Amino acid sequence: EEEEEEEDNDAEESETTHDGIEGQSVSQHARQEQINMNRFVESMSFAAASNTKNKTVNRSKRVNQSALGQLSPFQILWQNLNHWCSSVTRAVVKGTEDTEPDENGIPLGCLRFPAEIVHKQRLIAQHVAKHLDVIKPTLGLSFFREQNLSRLISSFEVLHPVPSLKPRQWLCVCLVLLDLTTRIDSQLKQQIHQQKHTTFIQMVRSTGITVEEFQSLVDIFC
Repeated sequence: EEEEEEEDNDAEESETTHDGIEGQSVSQHARQEQINMNRFVESMSFAAASNTKNKTVNRSKRVNQSALGQLSPFQILWQNLNHWCSSVTRAVVKGTEDTEPDENGIPLGCLRFPAEIVHKQRLIAQHVAKHLDVIKPTLGLSFFREQNLSRLISSFEVLHPVPSLKPRQWLCVCLVLLDLTTRIDSQLKQQIHQQKHTTFIQMVRSTGITVEEFQSLVDIFC
């Protein structure tokens, strides 16, 4: 009888141990399932947040483009030229910039712009150069120092992307810069404002803005 009782106890202990192992296995499986579910919920939440952010950015871009489309040609030009103009630009126009070179041979009044801004300045210069090739023969500019124009553009603090302006708007930008260089170059001023003054005004009006608006654009730099 004692032997039978011992066998029964061993069997009960074996069953209890087996049940305990199975219980632990089920518990571990349940915890893993919960972990997987939490990860899934987190990934879905992140995806939803990213999607919402992208929609917000795209909506913002559409609003900005829509707002830009509602501006007049004059307002678009004024906004961009005003952003580009720096304190050094005004100093160049007024002839008060510090031209004394530093130890590296660079004028002290020259701003040290990062490569990204220099690249944007070059893009602006390329657009201006295309129209300058048309303007010079039309106005009969036999004497023109392009380095004065380069000095102006290289002083622009172009923090925003270069806008996709229409050809007429780039023509107006070129005319504004040309007008500004007459304040630096007296001979150029004589050629434009005495010999071809009427033609210059006609070119300004062909850009879609009035003479008064054009003068307001020039005044940004003065």
